[in-house]
Amino acid sequence: MDTTLILKFLIQIIEIYSYTLLIYALMSWLPDLRQTRIYEFFYNVTHPYLRLFKFARVGMLDLSIIVGFFVLNILSIILRSMM
Repeated sequence: MDTTLILKFLIQIIEIYSYTLLIYALMSWLPDLRQTRIYEFFYNVTHPYLRLFKFARVGMLDLSIIVGFFVLNILSIILRSMM
């Protein structure tokens, strides 16, 4: 199988997951949405990944989603450089 095809696929997965993180972040700002099934879905999809970065706290501010975006972006850059 062509390596470029695999790299493109992985980059697409990273981009889709980045959008998933963005949607979750935006929904988390709206308290009324936290009781919906769609929020629960996004929480269940993103929480295992974000849990890796729970160390990124400054007082009451949780920066795990920012660190998560940063890691995905770096990974995407690395994969693009391999093409």
